[in-house]
Amino acid sequence: VSMSSKPSFENRYNGFSLREASSRKGSAKAPKVELIPEVNVDEIEPKDFYERFVAERRPCLLKGSLKDAKFGEWTNEYMKQKAGDKKVNIELRANEKESFGRGKAESMTFGDFLQRLEKGDGSVYMTTQDLGTDPEGRPNVMSAPATQLQDD
Repeated sequence: VSMSSKPSFENRYNGFSLREASSRKGSAKAPKVELIPEVNVDEIEPKDFYERFVAERRPCLLKGSLKDAKFGEWTNEYMKQKAGDKKVNIELRANEKESFGRGKAESMTFGDFLQRLEKGDGSVYMTTQDLGTDPEGRPNVMSAPATQLQDD
């Protein structure tokens, strides 16, 4: 095996989708849909957050705020001004019943992505962003649009 060959990785991710909970037999109620879990940032350890959500690519709703963060200033207009011209990776789905993570990828500006969300377009999802490398070849910690907002 040549030392110059790149390692190969198997992508076994099949996408995440909310599941319908089984309804009671004979019940006239509509089936319950699994809710996206809420996570209080003050009550979860980084390792636990990584294992439960990041590694599983499972969505969650973050509650609370990081100390000294200015997220309240992050309106769509503000984010468009700071990072709207940056290219981001998104995933598309044909309809709202289809799950994300199926490899239907596209690139667009962050501003265009935000505009689609503002219009109620549920077919787009901003997925994992590619990380560049620093001058020594190490991967960066963040990518756009986060790099444009990191000082907020």
